[in-house]
Amino acid sequence: VTLDGRDPAEIGARLRGGPPVTGPASIDLLPVRPATDGGLELGWKAVAGASGYVVEVFSGDLDTLAVLAPLSQPAVHLKPELLSTPAAASGVLVKVVALAGDSLLAASPLRPLTLR
Repeated sequence: VTLDGRDPAEIGARLRGGPPVTGPASIDLLPVRPATDGGLELGWKAVAGASGYVVEVFSGDLDTLAVLAPLSQPAVHLKPELLSTPAAASGVLVKVVALAGDSLLAASPLRPLTLR
């Protein structure tokens, strides 16, 4: 059996009775904290084996506002200028990705930025 000319095992497909297909591990985002300059501090639990992180920032309409990379620490400062753009008026969402070299190691779910 092939899928698109490839062995199903190559692309992680699950055949009946085969091992379950798993995606990347999930990154646990920490509560967002206000920064003294009016921005926000976003942090997450470090991922074992990660060589770096990428933070993707989206508007509520899912337009990309920023891609912050490469990050070596499990935290980033989101400047107030980014959060106060007209595109951000519909809300701001973030996603964090952990990389091991160029390979995806873990990802957070897309999450709205809210202070708790």
